[in-house]
Amino acid sequence: MKALVVTFVLAGFTFNGCASNDYVVKDGQSGERFTQDERQCRAQVNEMMKADRNIEDDRSGTIRNVADDQGQTALPAQMAATADRNRSNRFMSSCMQSRGWTAKKTWWQI
Repeated sequence: MKALVVTFVLAGFTFNGCASNDYVVKDGQSGERFTQDERQCRAQVNEMMKADRNIEDDRSGTIRNVADDQGQTALPAQMAATADRNRSNRFMSSCMQSRGWTAKKTWWQI
């Protein structure tokens, strides 16, 4: 079950890289440079998230989970996937901003 959840989470991170461009392309910078920076950040974030997920899986495998006894097995997995997605997005944003790319403003920030 854990392997299945991890597989879906990692697949989500991978396919998240195929999403639309969330950053403003700088003047004088090529799309090729953006693609290279995004690829490098995505690889870095995926490695960090994979390591964090492996640590969490080891921890949860060692420490007995009370929620398993109460039949609440789906909720912790869903919460972990949401937390992973949010952390991944923050890491990606931080990495891209450190390379000089600015995130596009969403409709509620305009």
